[in-house]
Amino acid sequence: MTYQSVCSHVSVNFKNFRAPHFFGKELSLSHQVKYLGVILDRKRTWKPHLDHKCNKAIAVFWQCHRIVGKTWSITAGIAHWLYIAIVRPMLVYAVVVWWPHVELSTARTMLEHIQHLACLAIAGFIRITSTAAMEILLGLPPLDLCIKNVAMTSCYRLKILGHWVQGSVPK
Repeated sequence: MTYQSVCSHVSVNFKNFRAPHFFGKELSLSHQVKYLGVILDRKRTWKPHLDHKCNKAIAVFWQCHRIVGKTWSITAGIAHWLYIAIVRPMLVYAVVVWWPHVELSTARTMLEHIQHLACLAIAGFIRITSTAAMEILLGLPPLDLCIKNVAMTSCYRLKILGHWVQGSVPK
């Protein structure tokens, strides 16, 4: 793939463009980059970031579940702690940047799936129990609301400290 084909939508002429070199290696263009643990894609959809975070959260939850289950019997309290103290903080990392993506139904579905698996592990409900019912019984807020809450709290803290810069987000 050439630089001209990637940037064909740009009206600038790149006839004599040469890819930049860094320590003797030619740098290539990428559709996404990972910076400080956040995957930035060129269209700012946040889908690759959320996909990566959700898959990693599910894997970490079940790894912790297996580790604790071998040493001690897994109780509802331990499973709840694993979810609240380890998995959820992984999901809400840098949420100030990507929280608007949670409004999409695909993102909510992925988050609901994670919450559903955690609720099943915590209380041992049958798989067909609705996520909303399990959340109510276990006292867990829906994950999309938790993400919005963390984002608003972080924004407020940044604003109070004077680090918040109001800007417009291009769509």
